[in-house]
Amino acid sequence: MLDLYDAALPEVYGYLLSRCGRRGLAEDLTRRFLAAVEAVRKRPPPAKRPSWPHRRHGGWAKVDAG
Repeated sequence: MLDLYDAALPEVYGYLLSRCGRRGLAEDLTRRFLAAVEAVRKRPPPAKRPSWPHRRHGGWAKVDAG
């Protein structure tokens, strides 16, 4: 996470400071933002979802429930 923090810190912090105008708040928001980005990066990709209902030839196809 340190690499991400070092690379993104100036841009994220600068933006947040310009928006809120308070150093402490900008620092806190920057930490939270970078922690959220890191959490998303660590999460495994979602499982492939089924592609139903099927759309065929301009209409919806009926899908048997079994």
